[in-house]
Amino acid sequence: PELAEQARDFVVWTIENAERVEFCEPQWGKYAGRVVARVVVDGEDLAEGLILAGLARAYDGGQRKGWCGP
Repeated sequence: PELAEQARDFVVWTIENAERVEFCEPQWGKYAGRVVARVVVDGEDLAEGLILAGLARAYDGGQRKGWCGP
């Protein structure tokens, strides 16, 4: 839960302090009408920022890896 809270705080702070937030390549997700998009904040990919901060892992749509193992 601690990493999840840090990730949430990172996203909130980043968006609140941004000059421009873009939702790129939006498409319908597979659950309950969810919209999936790449988020770009002031020209930087938000997912990459989370990964570089150690708060997320890259995901290619396959089987997800846990946080506790390699």
